[in-house]
Amino acid sequence: MPTIQRKYTFESLYVWNIVAVLGHFGSFLAIAMQFARINREDVMLDGDITVDSVCWSGSAAENTLQFHNEPQGVWDRRTYLFYLVEVFFLLSASFQSYHVVNKEHYRAVVENNLVQSVRYWEYSLSASCMFVAISVVLFVNSFYFHVLIFVCSFCCMQFGLVADHIRVLTTKLIKSGAIMVSSDSEYLFHITNYAHAIGWIPVLLPYSVLVVHYYFTSTLDWQCLANTPNVETVPWFVTVIVFSQFFLFCSFGFVQILQLRSEHKLPSRSLTREEASNVIANIGMTAEWRFIFLSLTAKLLLGWLIAAQVLFA
Repeated sequence: MPTIQRKYTFESLYVWNIVAVLGHFGSFLAIAMQFARINREDVMLDGDITVDSVCWSGSAAENTLQFHNEPQGVWDRRTYLFYLVEVFFLLSASFQSYHVVNKEHYRAVVENNLVQSVRYWEYSLSASCMFVAISVVLFVNSFYFHVLIFVCSFCCMQFGLVADHIRVLTTKLIKSGAIMVSSDSEYLFHITNYAHAIGWIPVLLPYSVLVVHYYFTSTLDWQCLANTPNVETVPWFVTVIVFSQFFLFCSFGFVQILQLRSEHKLPSRSLTREEASNVIANIGMTAEWRFIFLSLTAKLLLGWLIAAQVLFA
């Protein structure tokens, strides 16, 4: 009997993946139905999305905002957020449904600790939509800046995918005997970690800008609102969102860090074929469990925090 056993079963992991699909698709339907019931005439103008730069003027008596100038290209902010959240949940449900439909392929990827291409492509799209939604909540209303944020987040996830490819390539070269567990493998491990570390930059830089923007808009009156004291620029709950969103976003990157560290801690003693298979499966399934857990917690929380701005603000 092998001394190293498998920590999880694939079947239980597969079931929880189905639960995650239902959670995301259910959120998609619930938000759509609730949004359809909103009376658009009762929605206060709170800063729409514009292509051109815009300055606001306000009415203290009516507690409303109006365009001080007339920008070209304007989209309703609440509807804009609604579509971002809906695309986020629909992408999450659709990509995870791919694993449900292609069960044996999913089993092979997880149990052999292979490249998670489907997951990283999903994150490249869904996480980027969520990052844009966060910027809208923080009253960043420039469409051009939204495009920049989307591209930065997309690049971050693609760096994660590159790191995953190098990780799997290193393991295959070691198993084939092409390289030894020595300076050669350590060099590839360093490249993997480097690709992962570089991936944080496209997210941290725009988020830093958002935090600075939040600080000034929450502590100082906008020049356009200097004579409108009754209009709040940033509600108190946004403070909670700013920092909680950051940690929820980073949690997915931490999962890959733990996965990379696990591969560096492979047992130094010789293993039987079954033990080696169990070690590899444990690394792959542990990472997948963490991703599914975050899908059921962090992603749902992120989506509903933004949806609250659409449905209840």
